[in-house]
Amino acid sequence: MKNLNSIVYGFIIVVLIVGGVLLFKYQDSRKTTQVRADESNSPADIPPVIMNKSMVSPDGIMTVTMDSKQYEGTIRYVVSTTNEEGETTQDIFANELLSTHILSIPFNTWSPDNAHFFLKELVGDNLNYYVFNTNGAPFAENTQYLNIQQAFAQQVEGYNIIDVTGWAAPYLLLVNTQQIDGDQKLTYWFDVSSNSFIPLGTYFN
Repeated sequence: MKNLNSIVYGFIIVVLIVGGVLLFKYQDSRKTTQVRADESNSPADIPPVIMNKSMVSPDGIMTVTMDSKQYEGTIRYVVSTTNEEGETTQDIFANELLSTHILSIPFNTWSPDNAHFFLKELVGDNLNYYVFNTNGAPFAENTQYLNIQQAFAQQVEGYNIIDVTGWAAPYLLLVNTQQIDGDQKLTYWFDVSSNSFIPLGTYFN
């Protein structure tokens, strides 16, 4: 009888050991599968969201194109211009920005002579505007573009830019502003040739 009990106890111990080993291997395999699943969904494996936007000049001669690739937390922008023969200039602008910086091409982006165009940037509630030469040539002091918002803050006190509405002449952009501590609105010309502002006597909606 004692021998039978010993055999039973020994069998139970063996079953418990084998069961424990199998359970350990099962849990380990689940962890490995989970790690592999997490790795397969890592940001590096997620393809970027690709978008293409363009705007043709009013005379149909020039086109500005903005290609964007949205990655995890960033967007890479490449801006180029093309003439009516389909000849593309060098990339006018290429940069990778945080995904909170949204670039767009305004409807009235082209200057009347097609020598310049401007882009709009939305950062939260703030707007920025950048003027480029169509041929990609730099401006004074070898700057790639003119930053209208930055130049306005340096040159004009007491007003904020509301919007840049379009071109009044080949070198003149209309800039609508509003008084910081009041309701008065004023329109300026932004002179691309001198990177300066000229106040007008009225406000253009």
